[in-house]
Amino acid sequence: MVVALALYGLAMLALAHARVNNDAVEYYDFARRFAGASVPGVRAYQFGAGLYDAPFYVLGRLAQVVTGVETIGGVPLTEMAIALGAAVALVLTLYVGWLILRRFELPAGPGVLLLTVCGTPLVYYTALEPNYKHAVDTLAVTLVAYLMLRITDEAEPRLALLVALGAAFAFAVTVRYADVVMLPGVLLPLLLRRSFQQVRAVLSAVLLAGVLLFMLPVARGIPYKSFGTSQGAAAPPARVVELELFPGYERLCPPVPVHLNVVQCLRNRFDVQVDLRVPPKMLFSLQRGLFLWTPLTLFATLGVVLLFFSRRERRPYLWGLSFAAFCLVAVHLVWDIHWSGGFSFSQRFLTALFPFFLIGTAELVRRFGARAMVVLALCCAYSLLLALTIFFGYAHQTADDGLRTIAPLFTGGERTPWGVARTTIAHALGRFGL
Repeated sequence: MVVALALYGLAMLALAHARVNNDAVEYYDFARRFAGASVPGVRAYQFGAGLYDAPFYVLGRLAQVVTGVETIGGVPLTEMAIALGAAVALVLTLYVGWLILRRFELPAGPGVLLLTVCGTPLVYYTALEPNYKHAVDTLAVTLVAYLMLRITDEAEPRLALLVALGAAFAFAVTVRYADVVMLPGVLLPLLLRRSFQQVRAVLSAVLLAGVLLFMLPVARGIPYKSFGTSQGAAAPPARVVELELFPGYERLCPPVPVHLNVVQCLRNRFDVQVDLRVPPKMLFSLQRGLFLWTPLTLFATLGVVLLFFSRRERRPYLWGLSFAAFCLVAVHLVWDIHWSGGFSFSQRFLTALFPFFLIGTAELVRRFGARAMVVLALCCAYSLLLALTIFFGYAHQTADDGLRTIAPLFTGGERTPWGVARTTIAHALGRFGL
């Protein structure tokens, strides 16, 4: 495993885009402001990644002060430190994932662990674009999955485990607010065995830890970012009751140049637009379908189904983990315009489901051995080819591109797997000055 991690770390050094960009700027600025730097316009929004990054930012800043070196290769040491934080999050995720597989008595070697990394969106957000929040989000959710397993293994789990589960889940929510919908799945194993006192303990820990975490930005004088876009104002008219009939209209919808009805106001204020087609598109569409871009996740899902038959004693846990995964997919039906994740690889909003795919992958390897390893390795090679194609870019690339755009690059000869490999090697050698 040490050798495997060293090789993965070498790939990160050779390829990773260390500059903080796009969405990651918001979390990076929060980390800087939280650590005491003067940064204007900072808002606390999904700030858990910024909390995690703050110590690494301080480490990078200390390195600048002690060495007198501000940048390496044009990249500030503080931004490099954030990428280091993602690498640490990955190592911790793999360790916790290893603990999960050990408790399941499933294959837990580096092959299974790294196949799952390379066959899911996690590879893109650790090896190539490590400064986003997905590595931290995956660590938090994997820790929640492990603590769920520990608790279901004990008839009378210790209070410390219940509190740890609640605190870990509360932190996951601060990293990505959408994670809150996984709470029913987290509690389901306890509900199935009617351990209502333990449910209350976990919920109390979630509430207490959540309050403490959400007080941290306030303590540092960082205001919260308000929800809302301007899209509601441009929305087409809807046949609903006008909002003026309800009390508090002016507080919810301040005066705007155009008249807004209920649906338009909610979309403008909370960026909500329901579309039942979004969950299937997140899994099966050519644009960003998880199962089509990273097919290992489809095989792993089948592996989880097989686990229901081979490990009856684990069914309460599997029901809980599966329902949590279902809820995370389903919640995106209220964000119809954001489901694809913009310029992204596969379905980045489902990156945190790594522990679900990990146990499914391990079950396939347990059942089918080398045959499963070969098929899953081919899935990884295919996904890595797509990831590198997105990473290095191509002519006229846009956020709306999908497999329908990328496939002709290879069938028409503009791109070849060997050409992508040569580009990757040249990029790596150039990074090391060779």
